[in-house]
Amino acid sequence: MNTKLTFIIILILVVLAGAGFYIYKDFTSIDRSSTSINNNEERPEGTASISPVTEVKEDPANGKSAAAPDLSKITITSAEIEKIKKLIVINPIYYEAWLELGILLKNAGDYANAAEAWKYAAILRPTEYVPHHNLGDLYRFYVKNYPEAESHWLRSVSIQPDFLQGYTNLSDLYRYSYKEKSSEAPKILLDGLAKNPNNLFLFGYLANYYEEMGDKDNARKYYGDILKIDPKNSTALDALARLSN
Repeated sequence: MNTKLTFIIILILVVLAGAGFYIYKDFTSIDRSSTSINNNEERPEGTASISPVTEVKEDPANGKSAAAPDLSKITITSAEIEKIKKLIVINPIYYEAWLELGILLKNAGDYANAAEAWKYAAILRPTEYVPHHNLGDLYRFYVKNYPEAESHWLRSVSIQPDFLQGYTNLSDLYRYSYKEKSSEAPKILLDGLAKNPNNLFLFGYLANYYEEMGDKDNARKYYGDILKIDPKNSTALDALARLSN
């Protein structure tokens, strides 16, 4: 691949990854100066004892009741994990706390309980894409369960259709990992474009995919689509010059 094009694509991915991490941390930042996430509630004073959380919510995925994960099953411990567990005991529907608990457990290598924490966060906030994005990452890169990764990333873009990283995550999953479905790699990018018309990033990702696959006709087509939107786009112009040789 042309060095310049490679650099530009990597730069775009780094920027997106950074944005994704900011959103990820922003959603999981917990303001411990607040006494409650519900201004109408008061948190009990004193030290909370860690015991199973029995809060039950309806899972929107199947309409069935889903109990909160049992915190007593978490055997990995750290000061941060214990702090979050205490917050959850005080307020079992503390969405941000469940998200942060999942991060801490995943980083500690407890993938099963991390998944449970994020799944419950998804039940608490069914219109938030972040838990599903995190689960997709966990299942692809750590658990290596590609159907589960696909399911959660599809859910993330269903909830948040303009979450561009979700489409590229899925495309890469199909291309590099879930190879039984490799033919879906370009299709999910086209789906993203249908929901985000004229998006230069997705057009570039799709054009680059076809170029790397040796499909010059489709590569030229999508680089050409970039020029229809941005006639002076140097990446697309360079790519078309290269593909004409």
